[in-house]
Amino acid sequence: MSPIWIRVTNAIAGGLRTEPSNAPFILNLKDLQQARHRRVEVSAAGDRVTAAALIDASDALFQALQVTPSEGSLVLGLESEVLAAIGPLSAASHQVLRLMQQETEDYSLLPHNELQGIADGFEWSSDGSRWNQLPLHGGSVAVSVHALGTLNSRLLRGIQTLLDNDERPLLAYEHVYQAETSDGLRFKWIEATTAAELAIKEVLIRITPTIRPLLEELPSPPLPKLYGPILEAYAGERSPYLKVLAEGAERRNKLIHQPEDLRLDDQEVLDYIVNVRSAIRHLLELYRRLRDNKSAHPEGPAPAAPAPAQASEFGSA
Repeated sequence: MSPIWIRVTNAIAGGLRTEPSNAPFILNLKDLQQARHRRVEVSAAGDRVTAAALIDASDALFQALQVTPSEGSLVLGLESEVLAAIGPLSAASHQVLRLMQQETEDYSLLPHNELQGIADGFEWSSDGSRWNQLPLHGGSVAVSVHALGTLNSRLLRGIQTLLDNDERPLLAYEHVYQAETSDGLRFKWIEATTAAELAIKEVLIRITPTIRPLLEELPSPPLPKLYGPILEAYAGERSPYLKVLAEGAERRNKLIHQPEDLRLDDQEVLDYIVNVRSAIRHLLELYRRLRDNKSAHPEGPAPAAPAPAQASEFGSA
């Protein structure tokens, strides 16, 4: 086996607003067995994202790269080996950009269409400094992102902490983004409620991985149960947004199952989406607090966090 560097560059539609910098913003990811020294760089201009890693290439691939011109092409078996390395790099860019979307307070940071890799976006290097085009058949790797928020050193430090903890973005946020951008009020409400349902399941599984089969294979408990007694049982507190989520789920069910056109108010829908965002943020903060306490007390479970004082005014499930 021969170690080589592989890197993949994608354009960011709309670009990221960045604080003034002459150097790229660099984030490091944990090593994988098949990819070491992984890093993701966002260009200083905020218009490109590049992921790179050191991989162990077969001797046949390494020799072929030495003699195959960039405008040529590798034999099918060797090209498949390269594509197998490119996929995780594109996923790393996706992870970083989604975490940026999730963690920023700028609500304009929304996903958009799939972006194709730029023409010169696939490269290899034997030393990590001199780069050559990978001889591939056309093709591209997509990264779904449309970034409009601001990348600054504070956000970068926060994202790096999440990557150090191997945290992945919540899929639920993609439904929040759909709720933000959907045209009809009923679709906004339905997507927001779907986001709330996914978020609680994702976070409960992160807190207690053994609960996954119960949440994924059996009929789902109603939202008030998930954010109420079930969350309290596994995380030590109920959601302070329990009442609004319960009412939101009831309204969503009516929108789906009743044929009449239920009227929704613009401000009511906007407020509901904001509350769903806040509920999901509370789940993330609760999960991170429990994770950090567990790391600080590896000898046994950390004490449960006390329920927020305002929770009682929302009633019980």
